[in-house]
Amino acid sequence: WRKPFAEIEPGTGRLIHEGTDLAILSIGHIGNKVEEACQHLAQENIFIQHYDMRFIKPIDKKILDKVARQFRQVVTVEDGCIMGGFGSAVMEYFNDRGVQVQVHRLGIPDRFIEHGTQPELHKECGFDLEGIMDTARRMVKKKLLSNAG
Repeated sequence: WRKPFAEIEPGTGRLIHEGTDLAILSIGHIGNKVEEACQHLAQENIFIQHYDMRFIKPIDKKILDKVARQFRQVVTVEDGCIMGGFGSAVMEYFNDRGVQVQVHRLGIPDRFIEHGTQPELHKECGFDLEGIMDTARRMVKKKLLSNAG
């Protein structure tokens, strides 16, 4: 936000961090937590490819097609409702094209959430820094186990 304004073409995302183990797609300010997770996970030799999608509609089809070619597992992170949200749009895109990509969505679940500070709520919903990192670790471990078998 401290950078000068630049025109953004609607429906275009951007690559934030290159990696080989897992793709994480984020929307909005929570992408800052994803980027922080990428830095920490790199120290554990887990390399995340992170995209800031910037738009849910129109969604960046070029990025999703590229992700589908490179990864079999994707995590979406949003500070919004999972049900019918950004992650659902990603899943629908892959499903409509018959692409076999496992998508794990992080965001606000479809249940009552207590009141609290943003950090407390992010933790309760599982998309704080630790929740993002734990999900990435599980997904990469699952990938390694399936490749070994």
